[in-house]
Amino acid sequence: MGSVTPINTPNKTQFFVPIDASFQWKLVAMPFKASVAISDGAAIGIEIVGSTTTGNVTVMGVENVAGADFVGILADAIAATDSDYATAGKLKMVFVPNTPEAEAFFAVGAGTFTAVDVFKTVEFAANSL
Repeated sequence: MGSVTPINTPNKTQFFVPIDASFQWKLVAMPFKASVAISDGAAIGIEIVGSTTTGNVTVMGVENVAGADFVGILADAIAATDSDYATAGKLKMVFVPNTPEAEAFFAVGAGTFTAVDVFKTVEFAANSL
């Protein structure tokens, strides 16, 4: 996993990194949408097409314009060069929170995250930041 960006540091693009992955998070194999490259550490949610769920998961944001709930953090990157890239339902490992209080470090999509932003509600951007 990537390094951690301290508060008041300009944004980087390391997505999400579970804190205390052995206690607050569990690794679960989940079925993924076909033909979508996803970086490890991306926020993952249930895929919604129109108003219907597909049974697969994908990145939060673009594929989920109808608004899916956060499911976890992708542990294995999905690359266009993977042999199963175009396969719907391929299983990839996802860090799933064991508790609503599970914590993760994250990259800021734009600007700087400062101390006054701690504990605020934020939304996922199209690129899962």
